[in-house]
Amino acid sequence: AQDLLKLGIIDAIIPEPPGGAHRDPAAAIAATGTAIETALIDLHNMGPEQIRGKPDPCPQTDLYSLGIVLFEMLTGKVPFDADTPAEVLHQHLKIPPPRVSSLAPNVPKPLDDLIDRLLQKRIEDRP
Repeated sequence: AQDLLKLGIIDAIIPEPPGGAHRDPAAAIAATGTAIETALIDLHNMGPEQIRGKPDPCPQTDLYSLGIVLFEMLTGKVPFDADTPAEVLHQHLKIPPPRVSSLAPNVPKPLDDLIDRLLQKRIEDRP
């Protein structure tokens, strides 16, 4: 079941460094693009545990990113947005996400509930 949950989102965004070194999300983002827009896109999809640097990304990290993608697909907006990267990161860590249904009232309640669970701050609270 864990293999089914591993969606590979993190692997696509932040490649494993050569030689088995530990992944550093901030360094990987800085190395993958020169435009600030590229960094902000990645910051919008980072899970709270990635921002804190622990633990290593896991299936629940991918599920958080999936929640961000689903939220954006259904509402046309990311759940956390701000003028600076620091503010976006702060929101991922501290601010509860809005419900999809607050921006897209026709979304079915079970889907709204699932996305809310995917966007929980604590890994243990995600599906």
